[in-house]
Order: sequence, then C-alpha cells, then structure tokens
Amino acid sequence: MGLVKEAGGILHRRNLATTLGKQGIQLDWHDKELMDKIDKEIGKISEVGAKALYALVKREVPVGETGALRRSVKVHKETGGLLDRWMGGHATVSWIVQAGDDYGGVDYAAHVELGRYFKDTNTRVPAIPFIRRPVSIMRKKMRRLFFRRLKRILK
Repeated sequence: MGLVKEAGGILHRRNLATTLGKQGIQLDWHDKELMDKIDKEIGKISEVGAKALYALVKREVPVGETGALRRSVKVHKETGGLLDRWMGGHATVSWIVQAGDDYGGVDYAAHVELGRYFKDTNTRVPAIPFIRRPVSIMRKKMRRLFFRRLKRILK
C-alpha cells in the first residue's frame, strides 16, 4: 500500500488531495476488487466518450455531392495489442474513430481534415478540420467525466 499524491496520464500534475478533497489517498494496487471497479469504470467512460466523439464527427464532417465521407466515419473497439501485454493480459481497450477508407473510394479524408497543397499549380486547398475540433471538445468533457467517476469509486 502506498500514499498516492500525484499521478500521470489524465491526472497529470494534478494533486489527488485537491481532486479527492483529502490529504492524499491510500490505494492498494493489489486489491483486485478495486482494480476491477476502476477497469470497468474506465471502460464505460471510454465507450461513452468514443460514441459521443463519433456523433460529433458525423455532425461536423463536410458533405459533398455523394455524402461518401460522412458514411465512411466509423467507430470501433480494438482490444489487445502492446498495452494488453504490458497490463498482464487485462482486456485493454482502445476506441478508434476513423474517417475514410481505401475500399469505399474515400481516400481523401486526410486531405479534407488537413488541407492540401498542389506544388505544380502553387495552390492550396484549405483544411476543414472535422475531427480535430470534436476531439478538442471531447477531451475537456472526458477529463471532467473521468474525475467525477473515479472520485466516486475512490471515496
């Protein structure tokens, strides 16, 4: 058991005493029940955030004549991978929100998001950031949601 005063990641440079309203908190990292609660809560919060981000991206994406770019926006869960091995086999989940696919003929999503420069004509097509804005909005909302939910578990 150890006294945790600061943590990385979402609690980066934030004093847990301020967050939890205590003079620190005792956490037993070998407490399987507590770790399972935290894992489940983080999974739920991540799913809520990914689905909300998906809805925002769908709303922000510019629609052309065919609407193919909007239809290409997808959200899916990815489990396993490098983090899964680091965490000792726990089901680490990453949610991915993506736009565009080579198979559906929507290979221009990055050009819409980031803009494009044509060297031969010396012209620039301005960016229409339909992913960066929603990510910025959801980052702030998710941080507050993480604090509220984890605070409830740790009290």
